[in-house]
Amino acid sequence: HDALGIDRELPELREVEFELVGIGVLPVFGGQFDIGISLTLDGLQRAFAPPSRDDMISVLSSAVPDRLVQVLLEMGQDELAFEIAGAASGATATVIQGWTDEQLAPLNAGVGPHAVYVDLVNDVDRPELVADFMESGLLGDETFAFGIERDGSAIGITDLIALDLDDVAWIPAGMGVLMALTTVAVLAHLIATGARARRRDIATLRALGMIGVQSRAIIAWQATVLVVVTAAVALPIGVVAGRFAWSKYAEGLGVVAEPVTPWARLAVLFGALIVASLIASVLPGRAASRMRPIEALRSE
Repeated sequence: HDALGIDRELPELREVEFELVGIGVLPVFGGQFDIGISLTLDGLQRAFAPPSRDDMISVLSSAVPDRLVQVLLEMGQDELAFEIAGAASGATATVIQGWTDEQLAPLNAGVGPHAVYVDLVNDVDRPELVADFMESGLLGDETFAFGIERDGSAIGITDLIALDLDDVAWIPAGMGVLMALTTVAVLAHLIATGARARRRDIATLRALGMIGVQSRAIIAWQATVLVVVTAAVALPIGVVAGRFAWSKYAEGLGVVAEPVTPWARLAVLFGALIVASLIASVLPGRAASRMRPIEALRSE
């Protein structure tokens, strides 16, 4: 409307129904993600179907003649432009009414895909596939094809699509195991140093009649309290920080941010930490139960 100099409100939006068959993420240029829809060529043409002959004539007849001539010349429709330019004042609509469907057809802006994603099966005849795409209109001179070149050869993105993720699936699990072992080692160190720091207190209690089983219980309770207090602070903060970080990261990718908190796994983790603390308290507790109070209190 702007190019033709038509000053009027846009027509009512046309509703087109589609069946949603799946949700996924496709890469776009620049390494970013975007929100949109992926359609087949038939669906794309149905969504942006060309206007009817009556609609076309109505729009063109409402155009400013000079603007219409300029647009026709830019589109290479010189013959139609000369007809409008040579028409008498007020006769533009009559000239347009006489145009055939073949003359009106090029005036409809062609609609085609901007990018095509090709999932190549084994032993596919790539040049024949490209020829079929070009013939059907799926590929054009300005259409990008991910997964295949114009001559049928594969391109780099194919290697990325075909990457077997099982080859690197061990990395997150390996990092998790390493962090778990580090956590247990730090926990055992804290329990051992805590028991050593309370050596005189335990020796005093032993001198007052506390037996070895009670010494081991003190160390076990100390380890349990350490884990419970730490988890009570760390787990809620970790959940809140993790949900916030993922939401911001997902917004940057342009995907739906739906953070999921694995409460069952966190409960299992909490129980595992308590079990690990009790196991880590075995050796410090045994040392405390075998300790001779007179040696620990010699300096007293």
